[in-house]
Amino acid sequence: MSKSTTEPFRVTCTLLDGRLNSADGLLYLDSILYHAWFVKYAPHVLEGLSIDDHPPHFGLPLRQLDDGRYAASCGFYTQYEQDVEYWTKKPNFTDAGVDDYLDTGKAAKINTGAGEFRAYRVPCIIRLVGPIEFYGYGTIDKIAELLSGIASIGKKPAMGWGAVVEWNVEPWPDDWSTYSPKYGLMRPMPIDEGEQDEKYVIRDCAVKPPSWKIGNWKTCYVPEVAMLV
Repeated sequence: MSKSTTEPFRVTCTLLDGRLNSADGLLYLDSILYHAWFVKYAPHVLEGLSIDDHPPHFGLPLRQLDDGRYAASCGFYTQYEQDVEYWTKKPNFTDAGVDDYLDTGKAAKINTGAGEFRAYRVPCIIRLVGPIEFYGYGTIDKIAELLSGIASIGKKPAMGWGAVVEWNVEPWPDDWSTYSPKYGLMRPMPIDEGEQDEKYVIRDCAVKPPSWKIGNWKTCYVPEVAMLV
């Protein structure tokens, strides 16, 4: 079968050091591909610029389901450890205009509690994980092409978390994008569509990209994606 054929597939993502920054542990293949599409075809949008009057036609190489959802699972992985690390941002005192941020009083000092020179120390949940498996139904060669432009996953990649060393996309015998005999539920499923099962957490989450858009959120059954050891 040609790799350009629409078919079931598995994606395996291997991280450089296994450290993933994710509070809830959920990674969405459709959201990763959504971001990858803009990286490849419309990077100016990611830089905060307006989309062109005639943007390229948007489309992911995935089978599209009801309500605009895609045939793509969450990522499943073995989790070895979980810890809290911090990302920090220190003020740049060499910038021009620093006097605007001086507190007046007995001793002038830089105000690092607000404004441009605010200092941050934010806790993050860091998971030490093995290879991450995603499943879906789509066009393998196009999916591999898009993923080749993604160098990291998870939050705050500039801190070194979630660095990807390899993407591997391969055919899979069955469509595991929604349910599988190995993991069960493969992605958040709206409660009015899924079968009630007490083992699944119920909470609001995105059912399609972009995941930040509130209109894409529904109350769902959510799978447990981390296999703890």
